[in-house]
Amino acid sequence: MMLIRNLNNLIATLQHAEPCNLYLLAHHYAIFYASYHSVSSSQIDLERKAAWVHPDQAKARKAIHVPLNSIALVVLFRQSGKHPSRVFTYKGRSISWANTSAWRNALKRAGIDNFRWHDLRHTWASWLAQQGAPMNVLQELGGWESEEMVRRYAHLSKPQLLQHAELVSNVFIGTNLAHPKKKEVRETL
Repeated sequence: MMLIRNLNNLIATLQHAEPCNLYLLAHHYAIFYASYHSVSSSQIDLERKAAWVHPDQAKARKAIHVPLNSIALVVLFRQSGKHPSRVFTYKGRSISWANTSAWRNALKRAGIDNFRWHDLRHTWASWLAQQGAPMNVLQELGGWESEEMVRRYAHLSKPQLLQHAELVSNVFIGTNLAHPKKKEVRETL
């Protein structure tokens, strides 16, 4: 998983490179990781803050609706009008592959070793889990068919579990158990 400081280093090395927007979007929407090169303008609706991955572009061969967050919208807006049909370009031509020498050189300049393009997907999912996204939401956003695939990120969402574990405390509101004695409070601290 990529650390925030590594991401900042990578963005800084790519800042003036044309593919920078592609890498930024990859961090915000790993669902596109396999189909970046073929995403067309017609699949993006900036007004509705949504994008679509067609079945032939998705690994599971099912269409995927992708809600776009604020950073993704900015990135896609920057790309608007650069090509008659494709979203991402390099020197005016559509990008056909993301794992390029420019990507590998940027990783090297940023001091990031042993990191593949596909790892962006894992980083994205890990960060969402750490921010408390429920596993079912992560599954849908990531386009995973099985719950099993998403479970690899479940260990990263422990704070979210505490929030749900605390729900049972509501049952005891208004009882003596809801008001511990001062000595009990001191002992737990």
